[in-house]
Amino acid sequence: MQTHDFDSLPRGFLAGSAVTIGNFDGVHLGHRRIIGRTLERGRLLDLPVGVLTFDPHPREVVLRGQVVPAIMSFTERARLIEKLGVDYLFKIHFTPEFAAQRAETFVEALTARLNPRVVVIGHDFRFGQGREGSGELLAGLGVRLGFAAETVPVVEVGGKPVSSTRIRGLIQAGEMGRARRLLGAPFSLTGEIVPGHGRGRGLGFATANLKVESRLMPPDGVYVARARFEGQDRPAVVNIGFNPTFGDSTRSIEAHVLDFDGDLYTHTLTLDLYERLRGEIKFNNPEELKAQIGRDIAAARRILAEANVEAE
Repeated sequence: MQTHDFDSLPRGFLAGSAVTIGNFDGVHLGHRRIIGRTLERGRLLDLPVGVLTFDPHPREVVLRGQVVPAIMSFTERARLIEKLGVDYLFKIHFTPEFAAQRAETFVEALTARLNPRVVVIGHDFRFGQGREGSGELLAGLGVRLGFAAETVPVVEVGGKPVSSTRIRGLIQAGEMGRARRLLGAPFSLTGEIVPGHGRGRGLGFATANLKVESRLMPPDGVYVARARFEGQDRPAVVNIGFNPTFGDSTRSIEAHVLDFDGDLYTHTLTLDLYERLRGEIKFNNPEELKAQIGRDIAAARRILAEANVEAE
């Protein structure tokens, strides 16, 4: 998959295409339905498929001062979109100037650069100044500019729409299993391994201390995870919090990677969080903590084995 800045594309960059436009934060089940439909149309018409997405989140620009914690980084978003089979990813730098652009102006620029034969959007996607652009407006512009417009209906799980807002709420509540079902994949945290206190090795459970930049964090507690690094994928138990047994004053993210005895320093680590096992507990002594970690590891192995069966 090729990634390009939309603003830098020359006229006629593609001779024809099937494209979709959206935030796609999380690449959740609804987004996958939209991208999947675009892929279907592209294959039917023998056209390359492109995804246009925004960075930063439009609400942070339009509603100045509002923070919208991203479910995943742009890099992770791109990785998942590529796995779906998309040919091109186009990043649109969402600025106040872009937000002030008329919907028709944007669609004309899209047409000049990508020559779409079909444009697919989600049911709630709006674009252009004052959110004037809708599926109906897009269809009308398509008649004039030579493309078909298609709006994909809402995807529901549990009788409610799948949305990035709903998923953020689940993650912030520690409902990792429910968030995973809406995302179609576990919520993940990625960062560099940095020196920690070294207590885990003394307890017999060496840990990697992760430094992350994510603004979206689940609550403190112990989590079942899979750790991805250097092409490896291993089960893990992760603690997020202040280690109350030892009275730490700063929050940390510590991962005990199961069945691994190597050195993770200088590596970038991604933790896919499957379930929240429990909140943080202040134990009376390190021996009680060690016993609980053993129980957490046993629970993690069971939960990940069940998850593997579900995925088959």
